[in-house]
Amino acid sequence: MPRTHLSLSEARRLALAAQGLDRPRPRGRVDARHLRAVIRRLGLLQLDFVNVLIPSHYLVLFSRLGPYPRTGLNDLVYDRREFTEQWAHEASILPMELWPYLRHRMETYRVRPYGFETFIENNSAYVAGVLREVRARGPLAAEQLTVPQGTIRRLEHAWFGTVPRAVLETHFGRGELAVASRRPDFSRVYDLATRIVPPPLRRRRVPPDEARRQLLRLAARSHGIGTAADLADYYRMPVRVARLHLEELVAAGELLRVQVEDWRQPAYLHPEARLPRRVDGAALLSPFDPVLWHRPRTTRLFQFDYRFEIFIPRAKRRWGTYVLPFLLGDRLVARVDLKADREQEILQVRAAYLEPMARAGNVAPALASELRTLAGWLNLETVRMGRRGNLARPLAAAFRSRRSPASWFLYVIRCNNGSLYTGITTDVARRLAQHRRGRGQGARSLRGKGPLRLVLRAAAGSHGQALRVEARVKKLPKADKERLVREPGLVREIVKAVESRQEQCP
Repeated sequence: MPRTHLSLSEARRLALAAQGLDRPRPRGRVDARHLRAVIRRLGLLQLDFVNVLIPSHYLVLFSRLGPYPRTGLNDLVYDRREFTEQWAHEASILPMELWPYLRHRMETYRVRPYGFETFIENNSAYVAGVLREVRARGPLAAEQLTVPQGTIRRLEHAWFGTVPRAVLETHFGRGELAVASRRPDFSRVYDLATRIVPPPLRRRRVPPDEARRQLLRLAARSHGIGTAADLADYYRMPVRVARLHLEELVAAGELLRVQVEDWRQPAYLHPEARLPRRVDGAALLSPFDPVLWHRPRTTRLFQFDYRFEIFIPRAKRRWGTYVLPFLLGDRLVARVDLKADREQEILQVRAAYLEPMARAGNVAPALASELRTLAGWLNLETVRMGRRGNLARPLAAAFRSRRSPASWFLYVIRCNNGSLYTGITTDVARRLAQHRRGRGQGARSLRGKGPLRLVLRAAAGSHGQALRVEARVKKLPKADKERLVREPGLVREIVKAVESRQEQCP
């Protein structure tokens, strides 16, 4: 007989297992198979391009997979087109086959920003002309379109930015356009949906009620367990509508109604949800991670009060600008305010706070390890600790205690005169300073040849391996070294070649 009552601990483990956060990350190289599996498990990725650290959708995958090539996500979405962009839980990346289940929303799309429907109605010829331009010219970005004579291009106080962008977004929201690619500045390039969405998916018609039931099935699978409000929020559905369809799914045996300890509302459990005996994962979570989407659920599951404060005036922020919760086991045990200083290649930990029920002795070493991994993935050389927060001092101590001579790095520096110098070190910043002064073992003075700039960094493992990698790089012709400077990821191929004793260069 199915269980009808669950403890809060069981609900947490169900939720984390459904999200793929209950287990260690994969070992070895992460490829398209891993990315594909995570997106399908989650059902969608919410898009957010705030770049204080890294755009959120990349971080959601990192939380579950660890370091991976970010180009792999772009390849799946914009080249292979296994996934696409559309409004689901806000602007999202989702499986292409979900398109028919969102069509009823496209047909009732509300023009954004608020009030822009007046422009759409009064400039119908221009709106239709934008669609003709895309049909005739192919994929277009907003910057490639003009505005009607006498119209101010810029839209004040609207994140769409310009009139052409808002019109393109209207066609996108209605399903007439789809996103063909993203530019380096993350802006969308639009094309006709008929050229992106496969014909069978475009032709398929799903009744709105069945589409809503399917979205709730997917939400229940991805959440594992949740109240009507929790599951409705996953694909942004009115709760009163969701509640009706959830009861239909319970009656059909597709969901189970259960009671969770200390929850006032009944919960819905997916019958295939897995309940692990324990959760061993550790991960920093994006502010836009599905675990955090619906704040009441986060509070109920984890007793963790989370608020994203980037848009709150600085003086009124409690925790910081870009704060990430830290998951250890099945609890959210800490939060850190992070910033990537790409120019200086530093991951700044501006503040670190420990949750009341957590122990700093357990949390600080695990969080330090996660921050090191994150910094390496972001190609940031150093993690710099701030002093704010009750976890700042223990976390700084954890970083100091883990410094080991076994962690070596390969570096290449370039002078203004074009000279390239290669070496290995455990402390890149210190070694660069030694090069500038011409002091220290193995350091060569580069004074008078222009300022030094670190152009490449890759973990090289043990000292012996680091020496072998350095030797391989030093043997390369200058043209190949220049290629390594332009494409830092190629050094990983040399590292792997040395590890496998295959002494070829990329």
